[in-house]
Amino acid sequence: MVAAVRLMPRLELVGETLRAALKDLAVQAPDWVRTVAQTDWYERYQRRIEHGRLPKGKEARDSYAQTVGEDGFALLDMLAAATTPPHLRELSSVKTREVIWSQQYERTTEPKSSGRSSGRRPVRWKALTELPGAAEQLESPYDLDARYRTKRDTHWLGYRVHDTETCDLTEISLITHVHTTPATVHEAQCTALIQEALNKRPLTPREHIVDAAYVGAALLVKSAHEHRITLVGPPRPKAGWQNNVAGAYGYDQFTVDWERQPVQCPQGKWSLPWRERRDPSRDPWFAAHFRTQDCAACPTRSLCTRSPRQARFFKLLPREQHEALQQARAMHATEAGQKRYARRAGIEGTISQSVRSFGARRTRYRGLPKTHLQQVITAVAINVRRIVAWFDEVPKATTRTSHFAALAA
Repeated sequence: MVAAVRLMPRLELVGETLRAALKDLAVQAPDWVRTVAQTDWYERYQRRIEHGRLPKGKEARDSYAQTVGEDGFALLDMLAAATTPPHLRELSSVKTREVIWSQQYERTTEPKSSGRSSGRRPVRWKALTELPGAAEQLESPYDLDARYRTKRDTHWLGYRVHDTETCDLTEISLITHVHTTPATVHEAQCTALIQEALNKRPLTPREHIVDAAYVGAALLVKSAHEHRITLVGPPRPKAGWQNNVAGAYGYDQFTVDWERQPVQCPQGKWSLPWRERRDPSRDPWFAAHFRTQDCAACPTRSLCTRSPRQARFFKLLPREQHEALQQARAMHATEAGQKRYARRAGIEGTISQSVRSFGARRTRYRGLPKTHLQQVITAVAINVRRIVAWFDEVPKATTRTSHFAALAA
């Protein structure tokens, strides 16, 4: 979902952020602004930055970025003065300027000698590699919740919406929940939140059929334990080149002894007892290492590892997660599993309907709360249309086929 703001280049972002702050300050305290504004500010920030022309050439652009950065910090110093009305520091545009300046600039110490002959400047324009990640970086001073996202060949600034609908084949399909997030929030982070919201209403489903991005080992277990929901979807493909090469030793060919805690390879060798590993941002996992001497003398080493010296390394999830993931993969590989998952295709029609008939691809408002409200109202409108069609006994539309394509049948 595309935000109602433009994606600004860095120079335009900092210039427009400072201009917006000066504009709001001029409205709230015009006399104070007259006393602190520098003469060249009126020329530099009197109009929207997009209506002017940014400098060309690296040296000129760097100089402009430096000037804007120094102007912004000068305004910050003036706002911090004891004689400044306190309410001016609380303006949203002023706070936004502070955040964007902390992301785009670094304030350095003034040189002790007079002038700037040493080349050191009080403000440093950060390099691209120093900028925060997409989840934290502000891209516009007018929408602080919109984030930039790249997914395969698609790039956009804005949000993501996750619709949940009923999919009983003999009943009307209605949207039961709408979850809206900034664009950088991954689908797997939404699965548990959606299920908790459905459980509170209560609209807890027996089966929750989702796309691959919403499935994970921990989510499979958590859905079953906490909400008694069967999470149905294609798990992520198995990692490692061995699982994609015919004849190679993939994870399925190893035997796990959960009691003694070693792993046995296809050649009958046992690994060292595994050790638990913990990462603050991830669930615990176990590392099982095979002995170097066993792997070095193995006649089928090329089918197991490509490392010239290191032994095979085996990564394991906790037993319950491991078994849930294996079971989900086995189920999805069957014909019954594919048929079961095919019912999720209906949500693609819902997304198409919301985009084509209700303009859901673009948000009409700025900020996550209003954007979410727009999506909720859109879902209500879709439900009303479907209920009317249900009572009028209008059959569900099928996938469109052109007259030319129909001749192939």
